[in-house]
Amino acid sequence: MNSTAGPLGILIVSHGSPREEANRRFVALVERVASRLGRPHVRAAFLTGAEFSIPRRVAELAEQGVRRIVLMPYFLVAGRHVTEGIPELLEHCRQTHPQVTFEVLPTLEDDPALEDLLVHRLQLHGVSTYEPNS
Repeated sequence: MNSTAGPLGILIVSHGSPREEANRRFVALVERVASRLGRPHVRAAFLTGAEFSIPRRVAELAEQGVRRIVLMPYFLVAGRHVTEGIPELLEHCRQTHPQVTFEVLPTLEDDPALEDLLVHRLQLHGVSTYEPNS
C-alpha cells in the first residue's frame, strides 16, 4: 500500500499559551488559512496542552484516512521547540501511526515575505528609510 495515498493533512504548530484567548486566535488563523487553501484537513496544533496536541491531531487525521502530514512550525526561529520538541513528538507519532508519513517545513525565520512585512509595518508607523546627513 502506498503510504502517501489519501488526503493530505497539514498541521500548523504553535507553542500554545496558558491564555485561552491567544490559543483561540491561533486556531482562528489556521481556520482562515485552511479556507484559503481550500483543504479540509488543516489543523492547528500546540506543543503544550492536550486538546490540540500534535499526537492528538495526528490521531484525528489518521482516523480520517490521512496518510501524509505536512507540519509547519509557526515559529520565528528554529529553537529547542522546533529542533527537539517537535521531532520527539513526531517520533512517537511515527510509532503509533506507522501508516502516516511526515514532512516538517522550515520555520518562518528566513522567509523574505516576513522581512517585507516587518519593513511595511515599521513604515506604517512612521519609520522611514534612514538617510545619513539628514
